[in-house]
Amino acid sequence: MPWNQLIGTNGEMRVKEWLSSKGFRLHNLCWNCAYGEIDIIASFLDQLHFIAVTTKTFAQNGLPAEGITRKKMLSCKQAAQKYLERHPRWKKVIFDVMAVSPTENEQEIILLKDV
Repeated sequence: MPWNQLIGTNGEMRVKEWLSSKGFRLHNLCWNCAYGEIDIIASFLDQLHFIAVTTKTFAQNGLPAEGITRKKMLSCKQAAQKYLERHPRWKKVIFDVMAVSPTENEQEIILLKDV
């Protein structure tokens, strides 16, 4: 597996643990269709969250959230529409970005909600 995929997978696993610890229910990891992939699909109370995860290995590489482009968000929204066609019970939907970045001793996880 290439280095960047290992970093991304590690970030997604850290976010999965973080979401679970905050009471989110995880539905799908790396869900994909013809329009693209959604990193994590989770729910909290009555809201369904489509979550894009972005991870940086070094602070000098920029902010993790800078990795989520307009094209990535459009792909995520189109994939979410397909997911909702298959799971129509969800009425409240939120698009979030989870940014994972290094700090001195560990990784920091930041939730950018309803982007």
